[in-house]
Order: sequence, then structure tokens, then C-alpha cells
Amino acid sequence: MSEEREPEELRAQVASLTAQLTEEHKMASIGRLLAGIVHEINSPIGSILSNNQVIIRSLELVGKAIAGGDAAALEKAVGAAERRYDELAASLSARRATAAKSLAQRVTKAMQELAMRGGRFDVALEPVSQPASYGRESVVFMIATHPKQAPAPLSRVASGGELSRVALAIQIAASEVGRVPTLVFDEVDTGIGGAVAATVGGMLQTLGLRRQVLCVTHLPQVAAHADHHLQVAKSGDGEQATSTLDTLSRGQRIDELARMTGGSAITPKTRAHAAELYEQHRRK
Repeated sequence: MSEEREPEELRAQVASLTAQLTEEHKMASIGRLLAGIVHEINSPIGSILSNNQVIIRSLELVGKAIAGGDAAALEKAVGAAERRYDELAASLSARRATAAKSLAQRVTKAMQELAMRGGRFDVALEPVSQPASYGRESVVFMIATHPKQAPAPLSRVASGGELSRVALAIQIAASEVGRVPTLVFDEVDTGIGGAVAATVGGMLQTLGLRRQVLCVTHLPQVAAHADHHLQVAKSGDGEQATSTLDTLSRGQRIDELARMTGGSAITPKTRAHAAELYEQHRRK
């Protein structure tokens, strides 16, 4: 039997084998085994742990047992699959614990520079009641936005701006191993300005070395760090609105940075400041 099979072929074999089970062999333990194999095929953890051979061997054992009508062999196959699952789940749990500690430290450090001084980021590994395709625990990101606050799930306590900045901190921390090619940040500059905004811009610029980064911003300190500046404008006649997207040249970028700094009236001073800001923060 080939050891390199497409998930669709494996799913088809699972379905075929299941259809062949007699009433005598349709025991709960076999159902769990087959369900576990299907979950393993569907799960990204399966590819991480390189379990294709394990899945194929399990299917072969079940197929031989069904063909021979051997209930004892089926129980043996279940036991072998459960032991292998336990080994892989334990290995995954240990790796998660190590990675969680490292990620929490790195994200917490980045938060101190993102207007979240005293905040803390934690990764909670919460045991699940039943074995699952992703292991024996679920992963929950926890955050405390100030020193006296107890960590709580990120999705429940962070505002839009905080959530975006924590996402930026996570992406920076994981930039060397992450695989997402394009990242989009919106509201990352909410509630910040000055030096913190420049720090955010610098982090986005660093992240742009490894990813394509799109950021919606109203702060010149952030926009000045970009390799390219796109201006979004909306116009309308009262009945219909039209949005346009234009790529700005160097001179247009400086004009736009000046407008973002000083408003609609661009003076020689605001333009000079914008030019200085651009030269200071652009990628060299």
C-alpha cells in the first residue's frame, strides 16, 4: 500500500471500511478509532506530526480485521491506535507548554512598547474532556492590560485598538516561523500618538521584511514607515458614493504626510516637517 495518499482517498477508504462492518463488529471502540482517523486526516496537526503512515497502518489493521471477521484483531487495532495517540498527544502537549512560555514572554515584552505598559500576555492550555484531533488541550490567549488586572481571554477584554496591537506583537514574536503571507492591520493606531505611534510604525516596517503588511492608519508617524503609500478617497453627488485608491509618488507622499500632520492647509513648515518625517522613517 502506498504511503503517500491524498486525504480524499483516505476518507473514501474509511467510508468503504465502515460500510463493511457487520453488526457484531460495530462496537463503540471501533467507531472511536475510525472517527479519530478521519479527524487526523482533517487536522493540520496531522501534517505537523507527519502521521500519514500511522493513519495508513491503522486502516490496514482495521481492513484486515474486517476481512477476517476477527473481533479480537479489531480490539488490538483500537489499542494500538489509542497508544499511538497518547504518545503523540503527550509530545504535542510538551511542545505547546514550551512554546507557550516563550511566546508569552516575547509578546509581553513587545506590549510594553505599544502603550500597554504593565500589561501581560499569557497562553493558557486548558484540558479538554475528550481526546481530540488537535490534542488533549485547547489553547486560549489571555491578557491583562494593566498590572492589577487578572488575565482574561483576549477576545473578551481587549478593545479594538488593543486587540490590533496585541496581534501586531504576536506577529512580531512569531515572524520567523509564521506562514501567513499577508497581514492586515486596522485601528492599530487607536489611542496612541507621538513616540508610541513611531514604534508601531517601526514594528510594522520590521514585519514587512518577511510578510506583505497592509495597514489602515491616520497617523503620519505610522504612514512614514511604509514602503508604499496608498491614498483612499471617497466622493459622491448625494446619490452615489465612489471610492478611489491611488498610489502616491514621493512628492505626493510628503504632501499627504503634511496633510495628516497639519490638516487641510499645507504650509511650508508642515511640508518641511513631513519631508523630515519621511526621510527619518523610510526604509533605507
